[in-house]
Amino acid sequence: MQLLYSAWFKMETSTEVVAKEPEVEAEVPEVPEVEAKEPPTPSHKPTVVVDDARPPPTLDADFWGGMLLTKRKMDREAKSLRYSNLVVFK
Repeated sequence: MQLLYSAWFKMETSTEVVAKEPEVEAEVPEVPEVEAKEPPTPSHKPTVVVDDARPPPTLDADFWGGMLLTKRKMDREAKSLRYSNLVVFK
């Protein structure tokens, strides 16, 4: 343990100055930039506007009320069908 600590302490307190060599970048020959030409966008088919002769839909004020009544009726019928096979023995 003492050996490891002394080796670490020497590394931390070392005052040696190491001369750095100047960094030399490798010369890269310049390549002229060539802009890639994009192919032309294909033309789209022209949209055809069709005049719709149908009348606009009319709003039914009781639409959801009718849907609710129909659902309740269907649930009642399903319930009566489900319990139709039950027999009460007296």
